[in-house]
Order: sequence, then structure tokens, then C-alpha cells
Amino acid sequence: MKFCVIGLGKFGYSVAITLTNQGMEVIAIDSDMTVVTSIKDKVTHAICMRVTDETSLKSIGIEHVNTVIISIGDDFAQAVLITVLCKKKLGINHVITRTTSELKKEVLQLIGADQIIMPEQEIGIRLANTLSASCKL
Repeated sequence: MKFCVIGLGKFGYSVAITLTNQGMEVIAIDSDMTVVTSIKDKVTHAICMRVTDETSLKSIGIEHVNTVIISIGDDFAQAVLITVLCKKKLGINHVITRTTSELKKEVLQLIGADQIIMPEQEIGIRLANTLSASCKL
């Protein structure tokens, strides 16, 4: 399986390294050269670029990956743009996008994201459920 992780903050970095450690082929992309340098020996390909259009995505062969994980946390407009490009223009089979609010999640659903991840909320719920379950024992 081939994956592309766009945005290498804590979430994207962890996803990229874990997928690679599980034997997957991973293209890791970020606009910060320091981050790209720190991950380059831990993934299949590490690329420093700012994804801005269809041409930039095609230049890295993104149309050949099975899943794209868009983990841009601070720039929602860019996450929307990349989601649309991957789904509508490039026909990527599975696009997962990270976001931070229910409203943004709804927007991403409307534009075709296959899966929307809200890490902070999901981990908070999981922790609360674990704590609650342990109190009932």
C-alpha cells in the first residue's frame, strides 16, 4: 500500500513513521525543511514543498498512492483545497483529513473527504470512556 501524508506536525509525523514501520510505502510532505530533514530517513520519500495546486501534487506522483492523509492543522483553507484536489481532480481513492471542529468536519464531508479525523476530541472521548469503565468495575 502507498500512502501520502501532507503536513508533518505531531499527528502527521506520527502517522507517517508508524505506517512506514508497518511496512507501508510513505511519501511525507511538509513546507518546513527542518521537519522534512528530520523524517527523511524514516519514510520512503520526504519532500519539502507547499502544496498549492494540482500540478504540484502531480509532480510528486500522488495519483499513484492509495490513501492521502491531510494533516494540516492551522490552515483550514489549504486543507480544503488539497482535499478537493485529491478527490475531485486527481481521483484519489481514499482521502483522510484532520480537523479541529464539528463545523469544519461538516465542510470536509460536503467536499468529499472519505474520513475526517478529530484527534483531540477522539482521544478525549476514548480516555473518558476508559476511565468511566474502570470506575464501574
